[in-house]
Amino acid sequence: MTAGRAGTASLLPARDPRVPHKEYRCRAPAPIASPSLPACSPPDRSPGRAGEQQAEQDQAGLAERRRRYRHEELNFLDRVVVGIGDIDIAEAVERKAEGDVEAGRYGDTIRNSGDTALELCIVSPRILAASPAPLARGPSRALGLPALARPNPAADSGSIVLRRPKIGIASRTPPSLRLVALLLALASPARAAEPPPVKVKVFVAAMFEIGKNTGDRAGEFQHWYERYWLKSTPIAIRGALNPVYCNEDGVCGAVLGMGKVASSASMQAILLNPQLDFSETYYILSGVAGTPPERGTIGDVVWASWLVDFDLGHRWAESEVAPGAPLFKPRQGYEAIRAYRLNPALVAWALRLSADTPLADSAAARAYRERYPQAAARRAPEVATGTHMTGDTWFAGPGLSAQAQYIARLYGADDYRMTEMEGTGITQVIARLHGTDRIMALRGAVNFDQGSPGETTLQHLDPVPGETAGGFEESVVNIERVGSRVVDHIVADWPHWAGGVPP
Repeated sequence: MTAGRAGTASLLPARDPRVPHKEYRCRAPAPIASPSLPACSPPDRSPGRAGEQQAEQDQAGLAERRRRYRHEELNFLDRVVVGIGDIDIAEAVERKAEGDVEAGRYGDTIRNSGDTALELCIVSPRILAASPAPLARGPSRALGLPALARPNPAADSGSIVLRRPKIGIASRTPPSLRLVALLLALASPARAAEPPPVKVKVFVAAMFEIGKNTGDRAGEFQHWYERYWLKSTPIAIRGALNPVYCNEDGVCGAVLGMGKVASSASMQAILLNPQLDFSETYYILSGVAGTPPERGTIGDVVWASWLVDFDLGHRWAESEVAPGAPLFKPRQGYEAIRAYRLNPALVAWALRLSADTPLADSAAARAYRERYPQAAARRAPEVATGTHMTGDTWFAGPGLSAQAQYIARLYGADDYRMTEMEGTGITQVIARLHGTDRIMALRGAVNFDQGSPGETTLQHLDPVPGETAGGFEESVVNIERVGSRVVDHIVADWPHWAGGVPP
């Protein structure tokens, strides 16, 4: 056997010589209005009624496959050339010019749904190249493969017949990407090269946008988008809630979705997409938040020193314990994912680069702060660091605020400064693939986590018109102002940041 034959045969499942094979011949089907499978059926070599029964079974099986796979996207070519006769795959490659081939129209590749090995007809590029018939749409987009180019007439490849065994073989190999790769190698040796992945230097994650990415009321993403991606083409990501945008400097971003599950699912899909290279990426998890009036105020922007999960553990009703007793207990098994201390050197860099950022404020925000007696609540906004508390439930009220502070101290974290809904979930996903050394989290306070004196928690959560906390518009401006200082510094000084956080 020649080197070429051996190389081709090695791509296929091993053939068991002990298992008899049934030959399948593929021929041109009669013209029909909609795409269908090629008319592939075994020759009837059995005498009498047994042969008739076998033929009926074969026809029934073919009809079922036609019904099941009529809309299958594995539609490779418009014109097919198939081998005829008792030949192995390597022999088919060698016999491309020996005349035992015929051309015919072709609809879909047969995919076997049972426990037998496979059925597949593969084209002859030499005859296809000489035919005026155009190629079909190409492989399924779901497989992530490029469309086929017109084959090279000089390509050293030929038609192939794969034969199905009468009984299942040990591997029971289904139609797979390995066989699809073989088809592409034989039929399209001159495919266009895939573009290299985008080298992501900084990835900015937002959790929601109110309307469009630009031109209307801004949510968490709009100011980032207007600064970095107005001229960018969206990159569709299978499994992510929204597309990713990247500029020429390697700054990328996306809206991930609200809550731990939605946001982390999008982040996982984005990280695993081959269009993007996250091998040296810094992350900024950004968004709005609430703050306890004892430690923060409307408009504050806080870099996370810790991300702590509010949910993972045991919790019970206040009525079941003595007044003032704890209502939460950690649970074993969550130690690695319930609290993340972010890289202190990176947090220090972020604060140093952004501490003097001029922050927007408003008369409405200043008036709202006056309702609270705490000194921290009444002051002007600032850039600071502290613990972000992540909870899928939007908790509110002085009791749950105190419980959040209790959990932060229980885990040895810094003071609780911001309440949000995504940080620990996204961080867990990034940590599994790239660690946490390059993660930053940035939140801007748009409300307090409890009502003012004389205001119930329900009134605070569902205020009447005119009683809402001012400062949302200013806070989303501040988040981008503060965060962009860090983004721009990292990108401008990339040679010093690519290998890790500078000393």
